[in-house]
Amino acid sequence: MKRAIRGREGAVAVVGVIVLCVSVIMFMVMLVMPTNATLSSVVITAVKPSVLHPGETTEVTLIVKNNGVRDARDVRIEFKVSDRQNVSIVGSTVVQISSLDSWSERRAKIKVHVEEGVHEGVYTIPVTYSWKECYNDQNWGYICLPNTYVYDPKAGMGFQINKPVSELTFIVKGTPKLSFGEVYTEPAHIRPGDEKVKITAVIWNIGNANAKDIEVRLGCKDQFKASWSDAGRAYRARLNTGIGFSAVFYVDISENVEPGVYTLPLVISYSGMDNRGYKEEKEIQLRVEGKPELALASYTTEPGKITAGDHVRLHLRIKNVGTEEARAVRVQPRAPFKFDMDSFYVGDLGVKEERDAIIGFIVDAKTPPGVYQQALELKCISRDNDTYSSVEHIPLEVLPVPLNASHMANMTNTSAETHSTQSPMISGFYALMAIIGLLSALFILKERRSR
Repeated sequence: MKRAIRGREGAVAVVGVIVLCVSVIMFMVMLVMPTNATLSSVVITAVKPSVLHPGETTEVTLIVKNNGVRDARDVRIEFKVSDRQNVSIVGSTVVQISSLDSWSERRAKIKVHVEEGVHEGVYTIPVTYSWKECYNDQNWGYICLPNTYVYDPKAGMGFQINKPVSELTFIVKGTPKLSFGEVYTEPAHIRPGDEKVKITAVIWNIGNANAKDIEVRLGCKDQFKASWSDAGRAYRARLNTGIGFSAVFYVDISENVEPGVYTLPLVISYSGMDNRGYKEEKEIQLRVEGKPELALASYTTEPGKITAGDHVRLHLRIKNVGTEEARAVRVQPRAPFKFDMDSFYVGDLGVKEERDAIIGFIVDAKTPPGVYQQALELKCISRDNDTYSSVEHIPLEVLPVPLNASHMANMTNTSAETHSTQSPMISGFYALMAIIGLLSALFILKERRSR
């Protein structure tokens, strides 16, 4: 019986020793281990800039701060962007900082890319943090423990917790992007010498943000000139995304421009709603087509000398001096003379081709002598059925009527007829005068003989 009691007492003593040892160890651990993980706290406190734009890659500065009383070592900040394509990190997705003392901060840089076409809004990137919390213990010296380790004194043990997390928040503001679509002209076919040609370029906002203060300038140069001082500029106060407007310009085309395709610069300047400026440099192409142009190469008249009452044949040589075929060429004479026909059909004339036309007219018998400017309208149509006309003036001289042999004969016959029809009184007068003369002569002769 005594031996059994002594055995039980020995077992109780052993258990007591074991409990005492465990208690001492737990007390020592409590002196070393922190009871929570809030004695150091690493977090991103600022992001600059926080406003991003679609289609751009921006260098972002992060302010990383330790908001705790204990130092942080081997800080690792990781960005979770694998499933986020709209806003992503370019390059490494991890930022490492060797040390971050209590209440201190460091700057770190990352590059963030926003995909083209992303709509305006708020976008976030998840962030996880890990570090070692370090401090000086009076019993154990300088100690560093993972920030994910937490000791629970009630449970009498430590355990792992999840890494702290936060989010990078970015505001994506859409970027306006202006371009031009259709370009058309009035008239549709531009030719040398055309004035006030209306050029319309439709400007579209194909971006994802509104634009304001839109100014469009057409670069008029060389043989293309603005019809007036501000005719090469168009303006609009605001253009919402997905909306277009017509920028209208007026241009004069030089007479000497050769047919062909010409490129003119189109500069579009505008601002976003945040007053950020943009400029787009585009080009438009204009086709200058050839045109027919008629000219009077030479002319002659038949007869060569024109007098009142004559019927004259006017020989004309018409030439196409333009750069395109002249179709259905006609000559339409105007005043002052009366022509046999209202117009004379010449036909089609190729470039540099010439052809004769003959038209007749009558010079009124009462037309006084002088030089008369005869107007001739030369008309044709182009291959696009546009009508072209020009007016030529030629001097035609009407001479006085000459006194030729037939006129003199008429005058002699008229005198003879007048003489044969004299009255008897006049004839008797002439006979009496002849008798008196004869008697006077006989009297003078008799007087001379008597002496």
